[in-house]
Amino acid sequence: LLALRAADGEILWQRDLGAPLQASPAPAGDRVYLPLKDGRVLALSLQTGEEIWTHKLAEPAVGILPVGNRVFVGALDNQLHSLDARNANTHWSWRTGADLLGQPVLDEKRIYFVALDNVLRGHGRNGGSMQWKRVLPMRPFTGPLLSGHTLIVAGVASELRAYNSADGTP
Repeated sequence: LLALRAADGEILWQRDLGAPLQASPAPAGDRVYLPLKDGRVLALSLQTGEEIWTHKLAEPAVGILPVGNRVFVGALDNQLHSLDARNANTHWSWRTGADLLGQPVLDEKRIYFVALDNVLRGHGRNGGSMQWKRVLPMRPFTGPLLSGHTLIVAGVASELRAYNSADGTP
């Protein structure tokens, strides 16, 4: 992994991660969170590239959403994980019926995510309790998008589906 200065392209630091990336890095504040194919999630300092912590999952992460003191991680272990951004301790995990897709999204109350069991879920962002779930009429191929109070889900069909974020109704 290379960190480049945007102004001139100078290499600030580089680091051998020991495994390839599984999904996109997720920068937040003074850190970058990395999902690796060997199941590790790394938190590195953006300034130096030094490791802050490592968290090992049973399967690789497919989407990371760092927000405040939490790092939400969707993974191929059929779970959404809520980790403490300071030390990677698990706040909660929620098991689904299949691998998660893409990055979760959240608002002030809930976190929303999609899995390959064709279900869109809305969970309490602090404790992880399920608020609602909606079976999708199509096969999703990525995580949801949030626009205002509307969740947009794209699937393999050439159409978008929209759902109310409060209760999951179409």
